Amino acid sequence: MKKSILFSVLGAVAIASVAFAADNYFYYSRNDFNYNSYNDNKVTSIDFAKNGEENLSVQYVRNADGTTDTIPMSATDAVIVAQNDSDLWQGNVACTWSNNHFIKIGGGEPAFANLKSGDIIEFAVSATESGTTPQMQFLKADWTTPLECVAGSGNNYVDLPSGQTTYDIKLTAADAAYIIANGFNIKGNNVTFTSMKIVAPSTSNVIWQGSEDWTSGSMDTWITIDPNNLVVQSLEAGDELVFYFTESQATTYWQIFAYLGGWSAGFNGETNPQLDMKSGQTSYAITLTSADVNTLKTKGAYIKGKYLTLTKITKGADTGGGTGGGGSSTGDVYWEGSLDMGEWAETGLIKIAPDAKFSSLKAGDVIEFDFTCDATKTYWQIKPTYMDWMTLLGGKTASQIDVSGTSYSLTLTAADVTEIQKNGFAVKGYGVTMTKICKGIAMAAGNIWEGATDFGTDWSKYVKLDGDAFANVAEGTVLTFNFAEGTTDYWQIKWTKADWSSIFDCEKTLVNTYNCIDMTSGQTSQSVTLTAADATALKASGCAIKGYGLTLKSISYK
Repeated sequence: MKKSILFSVLGAVAIASVAFAADNYFYYSRNDFNYNSYNDNKVTSIDFAKNGEENLSVQYVRNADGTTDTIPMSATDAVIVAQNDSDLWQGNVACTWSNNHFIKIGGGEPAFANLKSGDIIEFAVSATESGTTPQMQFLKADWTTPLECVAGSGNNYVDLPSGQTTYDIKLTAADAAYIIANGFNIKGNNVTFTSMKIVAPSTSNVIWQGSEDWTSGSMDTWITIDPNNLVVQSLEAGDELVFYFTESQATTYWQIFAYLGGWSAGFNGETNPQLDMKSGQTSYAITLTSADVNTLKTKGAYIKGKYLTLTKITKGADTGGGTGGGGSSTGDVYWEGSLDMGEWAETGLIKIAPDAKFSSLKAGDVIEFDFTCDATKTYWQIKPTYMDWMTLLGGKTASQIDVSGTSYSLTLTAADVTEIQKNGFAVKGYGVTMTKICKGIAMAAGNIWEGATDFGTDWSKYVKLDGDAFANVAEGTVLTFNFAEGTTDYWQIKWTKADWSSIFDCEKTLVNTYNCIDMTSGQTSQSVTLTAADATALKASGCAIKGYGLTLKSISYK
């Protein structure tokens, strides 16, 4: 690698040099080192040195007629010392099966000296033509046997997923030992290789990502799940394969066709690979069996669709999640998008069909709703219900739930779980744009509410809780409001009964003329001790909280 290998010459020096014409490729070899280069690299000559009495030669291959010229060379003793960069290889090799462009790297390469089992080699690649599946081969010196880590494809080649610019292989112990001793060969079709290097293992759970448009319903194209993908190779029985998509609004049904290992069978032993989606659905999860995992790791899968655009396939739910309400998401996303619910508008309804992810739900689990509030409204509400649009989740007795900030979390009852697993659930709202519905993290013990509602300085933001939130309070219960102060000159909380005007007995000695409780600089909590009347009022109607210059983080009790 002329760009990355230094030669140190010992004793009397005589370095040989050879120049080449502008044909496609040349290759030179020595007992312990091989090197390839191409015209795209703009290399027309190479300097080299010889160890002892070994033979050293240059092969010059002409694409036009396929003939090979071997030019013997000689030089004085020399020693290869070190690479001057961390890459294993750099170049610009555009490959098709019909040409002689390939990369051959021999054994003894200094950069490979420390290879070991589990090392990941990342290849920087790009497709050279649109409409043709890019393919790659990672072969042993015989040009026919693949490295052990990619042998599962059964074709001696692997596909490069559409739009992907890197491809990783994870070496087995046998691969590492073989490459150290013998090197390996790289070929491809409709693909350009530009570098390879050792990289740290990725923490991503993404198997495929792109934008495969099937909205026409023709199913003329498909995407491949590569069995050699490192995330695929990490799958175990019980893991979920999750498909993310957007539905076309120009039709009334949406489908994914998931063919496991070929063009006949589906997942979970199903002979029909068709998966039906519901209106508003943005993801679909399949819980994998041992047989599914084995087939994926050896044969992969083929995916088509109708009237939707596939955007991602992951192991488990896509990582990430909202904040506020009951904390942060666990990563189980039930719906994601940006839907303005208007003022209980028919176009703002979300129906979430039964999903494999619901199978693990249990009483006490949390559903988190992430949203933005319409600043032109004076209040905001959501109504998460059974599919009857009437019965609220969480055993709530109110007809709807007042919300503010950016999220709201609801703790499920046993009856909720049974209903959701059987029929799914539904959501509508007022003044909010829903962005995500996911499984959240349950509130800390002793908390009534958790979130991050910044009250700002215009008194327009608030938190309103119904009576169900205070089921565990009684006379003598200590309520504590926990918050963070902003950069304003003063800070206040206004805590009232649900009518926004009447205050509770326990705060009458704390409030100012405007029924606000003043905070001091650096204060992060305010506690009150409930009277019997306060507890009764809270259980019956709940309460409302506003503020100035602070962010409410939680309401706890003991």
